[in-house]
Amino acid sequence: MCVAPVTDAWHVVRTLRAMELLAVRPHSAPELAASLGVHVRTARRILKRLESEGYVTVGRNRRRRYRPTMRIVALAAQVVERADLTKAAVRHVRALCEALGEDCHLGVPSYLSVLCLVHASAHPARDCRPQLRELVPCHCTAAGKALLAWRQPWREAVLTQTLASFTERTATGPERDRGGAGGGNDEHRKEPRWLTMSRSRTAGSTRAGTRR
Repeated sequence: MCVAPVTDAWHVVRTLRAMELLAVRPHSAPELAASLGVHVRTARRILKRLESEGYVTVGRNRRRRYRPTMRIVALAAQVVERADLTKAAVRHVRALCEALGEDCHLGVPSYLSVLCLVHASAHPARDCRPQLRELVPCHCTAAGKALLAWRQPWREAVLTQTLASFTERTATGPERDRGGAGGGNDEHRKEPRWLTMSRSRTAGSTRAGTRR
């Protein structure tokens, strides 16, 4: 078996980490170098290669910050549609929706948000299939709180951030419940009830819950 040199492996890892950082916010070469802990020349080489391949674009202002292109979104959509988790989840999300008469979701953590990958709609009933759907705040949605309750490292990272308030019920201060990020109700949405189905890698099982 051919083993890639360590330098090549680390270059791939650095590039992927660079894409993660750029997905959250645009970076200039010096900013990316500081975040990655590498020399500015290394960050500039990464950015130039990503730009030449069409994965990022650079602003034309003085700061010249880079941001991802829609090529990344197209790639993510292909991953979601073909992933074993999302394909297996479809029948379970659909079955929960039919049994409870409520909208049901499969969501995954996405920094300070939750990304819905499978959605079964009860009213009206629609096709349920894996696809990129809404990105919602994790600290004030039912899907986010279900995941936060079972992903302690992620929860601790989220609760160190300044979180936005969407309604008068959104808990963003010291009163937040660190065990479950404030309960399971959904303050970001206006619907009275939500059901979420979230897979926990730590627990290795699927969790479902509903709140009024």
